[in-house]
Amino acid sequence: MKNPSERKCGIFLSCLKAQCVWFVAAVIILFAFCIVSYSTSDPDAVTHPLSLCALYLSAIAGGIAAVKFSGDGIASGALSGLITAVIVFCMSCIPFPSSGYSLGYSLLLTSLVIPASVIGSVLSHKKKSSEKKMKKRMNKKRSL
Repeated sequence: MKNPSERKCGIFLSCLKAQCVWFVAAVIILFAFCIVSYSTSDPDAVTHPLSLCALYLSAIAGGIAAVKFSGDGIASGALSGLITAVIVFCMSCIPFPSSGYSLGYSLLLTSLVIPASVIGSVLSHKKKSSEKKMKKRMNKKRSL
């Protein structure tokens, strides 16, 4: 059993690794949504909803990756979501000429990344626990 300081470092490093998965997933999803957007008659109308959908889907992928890398449960997914939210919020504060969103609106949308990442960690953690139950059942059948 690891001591608590090693465990926290492990969770933090696994969440940083999960950020790489989050970024790659975001690029792939955004590329797919870009194709979908340009196939519509008015791409500007669907750009904002599709980009938010890509953000939350990639946050789910990051939450799944955080659990897979750390082996811990929901805590690693929540920390991964928090890191993602901080990154996205800092990027949204960069002034672009076409961005007219208020600070509160941007903060609200980026804070929703944390629950999305937790959902990913719960999905990944449930799958892992069901696999353990299945292995226990198989071991019981073999021992009989």
